[in-house]
Amino acid sequence: MTIRTILATGIFGLGALLAACSSDDSRTPAASGDALYVRLGKADGIETVVADFLERVKADAKINGYFLNASVDQAHLSACLVKQIGEATGGPEKYDCKSMADAHSNLGISRQDFDDLVGHLSDALVAAKVEQKDVDTILGVLGPMAADIVRDETNDATVYQRLGRKPAIQAVVTDFHSRVMADAAINSFFATTDANRLATCLVRQVCMATGGPCKYGDEIPDAEPGVKSACRTMKDAHTGLNVAYADFQELVTDLVAALDAANVPADDKNAILGVLAPMCPDIVEKDACQ
Repeated sequence: MTIRTILATGIFGLGALLAACSSDDSRTPAASGDALYVRLGKADGIETVVADFLERVKADAKINGYFLNASVDQAHLSACLVKQIGEATGGPEKYDCKSMADAHSNLGISRQDFDDLVGHLSDALVAAKVEQKDVDTILGVLGPMAADIVRDETNDATVYQRLGRKPAIQAVVTDFHSRVMADAAINSFFATTDANRLATCLVRQVCMATGGPCKYGDEIPDAEPGVKSACRTMKDAHTGLNVAYADFQELVTDLVAALDAANVPADDKNAILGVLAPMCPDIVEKDACQ
């Protein structure tokens, strides 16, 4: 059974998955049971796989926005994954964390998010030299959980997903930053700014504003480029800069140019600008927003 097949079965539930696996008893949890758990290296082996898996996920800009928030209890997440895989492979662990539906109900996870996540788990298992039939068994047990995790099967429920997720936002922010730094009307405001921190904070801000998983102000220190502490509020970040409304308009013009260059559709572009526009009073202090 291929990974693609396993992922597809997730749409139809656990019963369909077990039926699909039943033609080869050596690959079902019931038949392999403790043997599979032992082949993984028991709890220690599973913990190694989970640690590698989480590192891969956190390094993947397509999905790491769900994980790089300080409010995510990393230790608890790791422990729950170990329990989940341990129980699924016939070990003594008992999964007693939140149900998949409860844990993911408000995250808006897309099908491509889920597939990317499962791909990293597969890679972590392969890196641990787990045999392919065992990899298939593990993914086969976890795959059907997609029904309780995925809320956006068509990958277009939010502006964030339609833009192309975080990598696309990073590309827009890079272009926007280049335009601002070349714009003599406003580039003096950024002359002493840490470019890495600014880029990271802007990406997280746009990610959150477009319905993505990033939480602005909830950064994990040193987890992303330039971020030693949480991104500041717009009010705190701009106090004392004496920004005028004309400066704010110029900034928006550069952002619009970057969005246009990325071929962002008009409706999505307007949605982004509509979320950012209310920030004007916290940024402009020389005169009034109009």
